[in-house]
Amino acid sequence: MSKTILNADELQLLEQRCANQLGEEALMNRAGEAAANLIEARSPGKRITVLVGPGNNGGDALATARILRSRDFNVTVVLPGGKRPTSELALTQFNAWCAAGESFVEDPYMTEKADCVVDGLFGTGLKKPITGDYLDAVLWFNERQALKVSLDIPSGLNALTGQWIGSYPGCRADITVGFLCTKAGYYMNEGVDATGEISLAELDVSVPLTSLSVVEEDEFPHLLNKRDNNTHKGSFGHVAVVGGDTGKIGAAILASRAALEFGAGAVTAEFLSKRAPAVDPVMPEIMFSEDPVDFNAYSATVIGCGLGTSDHAKARLITALQSQKPLIIDADALNLIAADIKLQD
Repeated sequence: MSKTILNADELQLLEQRCANQLGEEALMNRAGEAAANLIEARSPGKRITVLVGPGNNGGDALATARILRSRDFNVTVVLPGGKRPTSELALTQFNAWCAAGESFVEDPYMTEKADCVVDGLFGTGLKKPITGDYLDAVLWFNERQALKVSLDIPSGLNALTGQWIGSYPGCRADITVGFLCTKAGYYMNEGVDATGEISLAELDVSVPLTSLSVVEEDEFPHLLNKRDNNTHKGSFGHVAVVGGDTGKIGAAILASRAALEFGAGAVTAEFLSKRAPAVDPVMPEIMFSEDPVDFNAYSATVIGCGLGTSDHAKARLITALQSQKPLIIDADALNLIAADIKLQD
């Protein structure tokens, strides 16, 4: 099923609503339990080292540490530089850890070898580059030969763009336990590699639907269904691919081939280049149109692969956006939209 992506404002509103309904600590305790469950199931051993940051992400880490300790794990908590949590919720978790007779370490390099290391330094609210003792903790985390788990998002990663905040890379996890909803940054730029495997924990909260989500394979079971014998190419839709300006023809050809491989009954390609080939020798069933295609005459259109950013390309994009049929926008078509407020609207 698809996974909802919330922007920063939507996520903040959801967290506020949950705090009002459940109590401020309940959501953090649920996050800690979700992370503890995953670590218990996946850690190769019982020795766990938890890095704790100053904010609520650090509170999630302390909640995780407390639950793991109650399950007889050997848990070491690290507060880099000895810095106590500054958020009220995280400080409550820290006081509960200390009240149970547990201690903490200031320097992760002074800890024993762990089977699993947990990144609870900084979450989605990070705005400034990581520096000082916290940066040292990030370097230590990345150096470990252990299962590396990040809570909610790898520390240092922008949750929206998937880019590092600052010039130094942040934590690179084997598994990221996402809380409440998935983040766009998981799937873009440095985030693709930094998050590792994504394990989403909605924390028994009803996450609102938005216009942005991650589409997953289980939404396309019909593509794997056996097709009836009494069918023909017209039974499975006709895709138009528009792109391929001079020097970029290959992009449109690859997209056309992919459409056939993905199950389209027929594919017609419209190239912007005047030097486009007359046939694809690899898949000669792809049809090439010498005239601009009528977008409304096709089941769906792909536009942008090698399209270029010429006036002609922009005109074809505008016409495609006015079509009422499904439209996949890629590559140069996205560049044209990004450069034009009217097209964005």
